Amino acid sequence: MMQQVKQYFWISPWALTPVVLLLILAWMKIPAVPSLIAGSAMGLLVGVIHNPKVSISTLTNYVMNGYVAHTGNKMLDTLFSKGGISSMLSSVALIILALALGGILIKFNIISVLINKMATFVTPQEG
Repeated sequence: MMQQVKQYFWISPWALTPVVLLLILAWMKIPAVPSLIAGSAMGLLVGVIHNPKVSISTLTNYVMNGYVAHTGNKMLDTLFSKGGISSMLSSVALIILALALGGILIKFNIISVLINKMATFVTPQEG
């Protein structure tokens, strides 16, 4: 199986540079969004360096829809075929909606009223 992986995929320490960059940026306490953008850009750069003939449309297709392997080995195809951004959109939409609802609840002081009311049940009454 390892021979098939080596035959169809580029195995090199250079392929780890996006992960190393993310670890360094996390260690430097750089915010998540710029770190992820830098890691993605580094991954695209490594891909272009490895295969200079790849087109921009192919790269953007990989980012949006994911890579689909065609090795002839069903197990390898399943392992290496994953979705891109479009496969995560439902999770991202749920997170955005939850954050928006949380922001509304905080803005109209609903959260503080609920917490203060619950605190009366938890803390003992003086007197």
